[in-house]
Amino acid sequence: MKVKLHSCRVKGNVDVFQMHRSPFHCQFTDACQLLQVVKSNAGQPLSETCIAHLATYVTQSWENDASEAKVQDTKTFIHHLLDSTGLPTQDTSTDQVIESFCKRSSAFPVVSPSITLLIAMQYIDRLKMKYKAVHGTPGCSRRMILVAYVLATKFLHASLSSIVCSQASPYAAQPKDLPSPPVSPKYQQELTNPNQYHYFKKTSKDNDKTAQTELSDLCSHFNYRMWRMENEFVQFLDNDLQVRQPKVLLAWSDSL
Repeated sequence: MKVKLHSCRVKGNVDVFQMHRSPFHCQFTDACQLLQVVKSNAGQPLSETCIAHLATYVTQSWENDASEAKVQDTKTFIHHLLDSTGLPTQDTSTDQVIESFCKRSSAFPVVSPSITLLIAMQYIDRLKMKYKAVHGTPGCSRRMILVAYVLATKFLHASLSSIVCSQASPYAAQPKDLPSPPVSPKYQQELTNPNQYHYFKKTSKDNDKTAQTELSDLCSHFNYRMWRMENEFVQFLDNDLQVRQPKVLLAWSDSL
């Protein structure tokens, strides 16, 4: 079984008609390279040497206290991300995992935690190259890795979904009953309300209204912090989340 690509491609440069390009926009050729990298990786984990190198680099680059304990804490957090965010791959081919990933409306769980982490580290490295003298507050390494990992996941999901043909894709989906168009189309406002953030959905009604209110407040606060950190990170990268030479990233990780 092979991954099917969309046969619908627009000829010419249509981006000149866009006033603002999404940071998750990916060119067709770049998306194909990402697909090749994901398929060649086939769910293979990163080596301990590579993870230790990445943890040391991030900690020493951004933390004022780059002690061995802090490096170990960052390394443990990276392991937690890799172990807890991947799609189940047991008894499933790589092509099926990729198609399942592209069918989802959410970017989590991820199709390849290893590739996602390497992309996230490229974002962090580009940020450090731009702000060489900047150091963060204690614990910034974990927060930065988390935000970069989320952005890398969204970018990978948007890139692969734009070329992989799945049953849930807008090109292949053919609903029998089309919904009626709205009488008065409403303008989609920018996301400013933390309650609208997609990381947390509304839970089922609980008998304990007090506990439900406290959980809602906690989720809303976390949603807002994540939304703010993601937007700030993207702005610091000049709204550019493009992945440069993904094959080189994979080759570099294999060389460690």
